[in-house]
Amino acid sequence: LDVRVRVEGSAFTIPLPVMRALLRVAEEAVENTEQHASVNAVNVTLRFDAPTVMIEVVDEGVGFDVAAAERRSTGVGLFRARELLAHAGGAMHIRSSPGSGTRVVATSTVAEGSDT
Repeated sequence: LDVRVRVEGSAFTIPLPVMRALLRVAEEAVENTEQHASVNAVNVTLRFDAPTVMIEVVDEGVGFDVAAAERRSTGVGLFRARELLAHAGGAMHIRSSPGSGTRVVATSTVAEGSDT
């Protein structure tokens, strides 16, 4: 799998729990692309837009029914990563449908002076 990574904006310190959660989201999304999307490439963007940090993982693969997957897979993979991110004060959204690829976006707002 060709993983294309892009960083945008001016980097700033991200608290460790947020960093771990964003990394987990990215890992799960890339792994899902590799296992299920039937494509050879995935794009990962890390965007700093103070005070918000965002990671976006996009593929042009086969896509899936998000609602059906959530009903079947609560607590594993991307859905567990969403919970981890929520506990760190962030949010994750998955946009996909069969035949249209997948876009996973995870964001968190980092308070000034946050612990690392």
